[in-house]
Amino acid sequence: MKDGLEVMDRDLHVIETGEVYERWFRGPDRETMRLSAPPSEYFLRQCFIATEPDEALLSVVIDTLGDDNIVMSVDYPHADGPFPDGVAEFLDLPRVSRDSKRKILWDNRRRLYGFELVG
Repeated sequence: MKDGLEVMDRDLHVIETGEVYERWFRGPDRETMRLSAPPSEYFLRQCFIATEPDEALLSVVIDTLGDDNIVMSVDYPHADGPFPDGVAEFLDLPRVSRDSKRKILWDNRRRLYGFELVG
């Protein structure tokens, strides 16, 4: 396998980015790749999308892929990041349910990092 595709056959959690997606699943080697599962199965099993707090198309992504594999990016402490207003901006996104926002801000990140609920 080329370009680290063997990583996709391991049980890893990966923060998925557009660049990685383009290279692995839509790039010039797409026709010759030999994966043991369809790309959608890898994604749903072990990848996460980090969304920006002001992502206008987030509701479309949720409608297409669901909300189980999305976390919010804050890019703290970089000056061009959404801190300190990013969470408020995210909570104001239209067409994204309160339950999806809770999952994206808390539940999915907890699962990604393996944190257990206490109490």
